[in-house]
Amino acid sequence: MPGTGPMPAVLCGKNSRAMVCCILTEGFLPAEDIAVGDGQMREASFSRKNSVRLSYAKLRFAAVLYAAVPVAVFLLGWLKPWWGVPAAALLAAGVLCLRPGRKGSAAPQEKALCVPAWVLAAMLAFALIWCFWGGQGGYFYQNTDFANRNGVLHDLVNYSWPVYYQSGSGGFGNHGEPFALVYYICHWLLPALAGKAVLAVTGAAGAAWLAANFALFLWTSLGVFLVLCLLAVTLQPQGWLAVLLVCGGFMAFSGLDIVGTAWMHQDVGFHIERWAGTNEYSSMTTCLFWVFNQTVVPWLMTLCVLNEKSVENYALLGLLALPFGPLPFVGLAVMCLGLGAVRLVQSVRAGRLPAFWREVFSRQNLLVLAAVLPVFYLYFSSNAATTMEEGRFCFYLSGRQEVDAGKELFDLVRFYMLECGVYLALIWHDHKKDVLFYLTAASLMVYPLFRMGAAGTGDFTMRASIPALLVLACMVLGYLVRRKSVFRTGKAWEKALYILLVAALCVGAVTPLVELWHGFIVVWNAGHFGIAYDPYGTVNHVENVYINNFVAWYLQDCPFFRFFAR
Repeated sequence: MPGTGPMPAVLCGKNSRAMVCCILTEGFLPAEDIAVGDGQMREASFSRKNSVRLSYAKLRFAAVLYAAVPVAVFLLGWLKPWWGVPAAALLAAGVLCLRPGRKGSAAPQEKALCVPAWVLAAMLAFALIWCFWGGQGGYFYQNTDFANRNGVLHDLVNYSWPVYYQSGSGGFGNHGEPFALVYYICHWLLPALAGKAVLAVTGAAGAAWLAANFALFLWTSLGVFLVLCLLAVTLQPQGWLAVLLVCGGFMAFSGLDIVGTAWMHQDVGFHIERWAGTNEYSSMTTCLFWVFNQTVVPWLMTLCVLNEKSVENYALLGLLALPFGPLPFVGLAVMCLGLGAVRLVQSVRAGRLPAFWREVFSRQNLLVLAAVLPVFYLYFSSNAATTMEEGRFCFYLSGRQEVDAGKELFDLVRFYMLECGVYLALIWHDHKKDVLFYLTAASLMVYPLFRMGAAGTGDFTMRASIPALLVLACMVLGYLVRRKSVFRTGKAWEKALYILLVAALCVGAVTPLVELWHGFIVVWNAGHFGIAYDPYGTVNHVENVYINNFVAWYLQDCPFFRFFAR
């Protein structure tokens, strides 16, 4: 069962009284678990008349639009018209190649899942509640990372685009020269437009801020809802309870941070994932709560890559993640390149090499490559941190005068085993012939070996791992979904593995529970909701010690601002 084969597929009949599904699988759902014989049909778990059909082709197009529309807004809002309009047109042409029903694109058998309408509504409610708890809109509790995230949204609403700051404003002189906002801002662009519209109509900055926050809450919730829908289509849970458990399991998925915290004799604070120092693999909840702008679109694009049958959309999907975070893009690029290399070998063996290269250089891949890569490479490379010591990419031991090799090796092995190794060991039997499994395991082994900057910040480890950790979560939840009957038909060792995997998930779930509990405690003590963390009201504030992560200082030295920006 190669890991690069097609993902689960379900065809739902529209006219039959009891909806039936023909399930074709390879990859996350082994065929031996669900096959019913050639030409046979099997009744789906969801046979109600009011079921909604979740089609992968339509969900993929929705996910691509979710990513592409803010990118197009950036291209039109930041670039001079003679650059921005052609780039946006190229992007639109590439995206439209994926529209459902396009001539020549329809597959004879399409991946899909039928769910009752009330289950879909429950998934939407789940997304809304998760984002509410995460601080979206400022309605519940916001962690300290919102200081600059709120600052970005403020500046996108209050300033014209591109956002330029005048010398001396905020306390930064910059030798009398203006400087500019340079960050992963695409997730905020549509909510900022909503705020700008209210500001233009009412002239009230307070109303504009409320509108922008409400739009951000809805926008993030929509993205998370699409993630949950794609997750359901990917894993094919049969039964309404299984669908909801997959959603809950995804929210709860985390490494065994509480074990590491106890091992290191650390107190259980409000954020226990830093038990290993600079090394951290963030849980799904932590990613959404702390770095939502770098998380939602990379999640969507990763799930799409998992469901692709060929490489003809890999570049499009990967490059659409780039504007939302270069580090998650690196992780997704590693995955795409690894899977692409496997497909290359398979094509050579099958004598299909010309067809493989046609897929690599597909129209949509080339169009999005031309529209996105040059612009965002130049934009991000102008960020101040990339030209300073803290932005230097290096081996994690660089600059260390003395190294205890035995201790370093032990710390790395302990971190790896507690954060992902236990899960990988428990599901290995099901994925021992799965290339994606070994690619995920290897990448999660490599990321802790590198740092951004000599100071040793763990940003690279935390954010480049986002796609791989999503894949690991899918594999773990997929194992539980397809082995749900193990206690009736399984062997003793299979039952033991299942119990151990559930136990590991429960131990890992302490991490998101700590994040949630801290928020509830703060709200309870305050006696009201809306504990927003917005100390500056802008990125451009003299007390912002992370200012270099958000601006470009010397614009005359930046090709992006000299030649392309408005």
